[in-house]
Amino acid sequence: MSFIHSPFVRQPLAIGFLALAPAVAATTSIPLAPDHDFEIYDPATDLEPPSAEFLAPHRGERKAGLDHDFSLRIADPEPGSGLDPKGFALEVDGRDVTAACSISAGLASCRGVRLDEGEHLAVARVRDRMGNVGRASRRFETRMWQGYGGMPKLELVSPGRLLASAAAEAPLRLRLADPGGSGIALGSLKVLVKDAGKEVDVSTSCVPTAEGAECRAAVAADGWYWVSAQVSNREGNEGQLWQGFYRLSGEDATAPTLALVAPADGPTAA
Repeated sequence: MSFIHSPFVRQPLAIGFLALAPAVAATTSIPLAPDHDFEIYDPATDLEPPSAEFLAPHRGERKAGLDHDFSLRIADPEPGSGLDPKGFALEVDGRDVTAACSISAGLASCRGVRLDEGEHLAVARVRDRMGNVGRASRRFETRMWQGYGGMPKLELVSPGRLLASAAAEAPLRLRLADPGGSGIALGSLKVLVKDAGKEVDVSTSCVPTAEGAECRAAVAADGWYWVSAQVSNREGNEGQLWQGFYRLSGEDATAPTLALVAPADGPTAA
């Protein structure tokens, strides 16, 4: 970009609607004080392209679902000719999706762009008023199972709501499943057991079973115990569980039964 620096402003002298001859005007100048020097910018010399920066999606991000949003910061270096209001375009995998975009205060937002599962390449172009073009690109991935029942599922199979046992330990049987199909990530299971006084991590006691895992929890006293568990699948999605049971020991741990002692067979006369 070039600028014209001048300590003088040259102006033709005018009388009414007539100006003096150019030769006279060229020799007439009005000096400016040194602290009032100025710069004249010529837009025709603007050769620097505007900039575009992806804010979302992040580089290499794995996004969930079918519809996706894009966000970009766009700007024209100062001083410049300014951004062309119609000079922004966004393509995803070569498909023009600019119709889904709006621009406000240097931010381009594109919402509800429907994509298939797999890897994608988004390319943005922004143009200034002199025709200079800036570009930005971003690669990311989509997985359709995410957000459509693909989170791992946990279920506390036993104990149920009531644990009738005098034992100092209780087995916690967990059923694990991954509807998305990527599989449970090894070592991702974390199980905490909380009573009225403390919370204990029992994850190291867990061993794999055919349906999930079995852990051991200390249940020395009667009362409520709460099981908090979480597990991840191989794609990094996390499933959680929060369930309580009541431990009851001693004589009260056995449910009462009813037995008909008499009459043995049919009614008897008074």
